[in-house]
Amino acid sequence: MCAELVLDNNDGPCYNPQKIIAVTGDFAVTTTTDIADRLVAAALQLIPARGWRNLTLAEVAAEAGVSLIDAYDTFPTKAGLLAGFIMQTDRRALAGGPAERTEPVRDRLFEVVMRRFDALVPHRPALAAVLRDLPADPLTVLLVAPRFGTAMAWLLEAAGLSSSGIIGAIRVKGLALIYLGTLRTWLEDDSPDMARTMAYLDQALRRSETVVRFIPGMDGPAGASATADPEPRFAGGVSGIDSGGESRADAPDPA
Repeated sequence: MCAELVLDNNDGPCYNPQKIIAVTGDFAVTTTTDIADRLVAAALQLIPARGWRNLTLAEVAAEAGVSLIDAYDTFPTKAGLLAGFIMQTDRRALAGGPAERTEPVRDRLFEVVMRRFDALVPHRPALAAVLRDLPADPLTVLLVAPRFGTAMAWLLEAAGLSSSGIIGAIRVKGLALIYLGTLRTWLEDDSPDMARTMAYLDQALRRSETVVRFIPGMDGPAGASATADPEPRFAGGVSGIDSGGESRADAPDPA
């Protein structure tokens, strides 16, 4: 098994997005990221019909027009391929830059999480198929979990919240729970403007504010992160949100 059990910088098994395969003179520059994008795109095309369980790396390489050796160098395992999809989605969600720091923290989190769902919209059928099959593939779940945690940490950072230290770890876990709950709603949301998804996310973020108030030592300056937040009152929680202000994340509750 290649280094199937080796995690590369917590970014996914056996995957180095910065590795340069060829760069010289008049030749086109080919990086692992370029090939990774092609392999991920091919997998997303195949998964709705093939399913995740039946998908093979060889057929993904063939669909992408990538040689087996280049596919192996990029994604030696299916877990690595899935981690590559997560990372590709991260890049699209982060392309908008950090959320406006003058906005309430809840609004910032709402914005960056919804950016991620916007990036996933074209891939809903493939993602639904993957999630149906993953319970039967616990090893892949275990291997990809650190990459998913990294994705949640970067959403926090984009929202202006530190993901470091004990408080950061609590935030990452809390946001992951909110994200997974929202994901279930998003998969069934057939509204054109994702109204149900936005309503669920807004309510989940509001509930997190309430929960934080019942965690001893987490609601005052002693629980604040080293990274200063404009609303540090509940710095120990998922978002470090002061729920007293108005939020533009108030999505209408769908009928």
